[in-house]
Amino acid sequence: MDPPAILQEIHRVMKPGALFAFSVSTLSKAGEWKWKLDRSRHPDKWLYRAHPHTYQWQAADALVRQVFPDVMWCDRPGNKTQLLGRGRMSYWIARKR
Repeated sequence: MDPPAILQEIHRVMKPGALFAFSVSTLSKAGEWKWKLDRSRHPDKWLYRAHPHTYQWQAADALVRQVFPDVMWCDRPGNKTQLLGRGRMSYWIARKR
């Protein structure tokens, strides 16, 4: 799996002016640290095999904006949530140029 390549392929097949709605589960900095620690302790658990990629909100936002620079809306969490918050679904809506 290559998330950037997947987004680029979606972008490639979209018509100009089309809307792109995207959501991904994001973790705080502390949450990602805990995820990586738990995954290293229990690599055989289904959860860690099924979800090979984790994203903090800033990394997910950068990934979306790299392919879809015309982001019309996103639900950016506050600084405290980005640092210490629980995992959450994050959303973007963008338009293809």
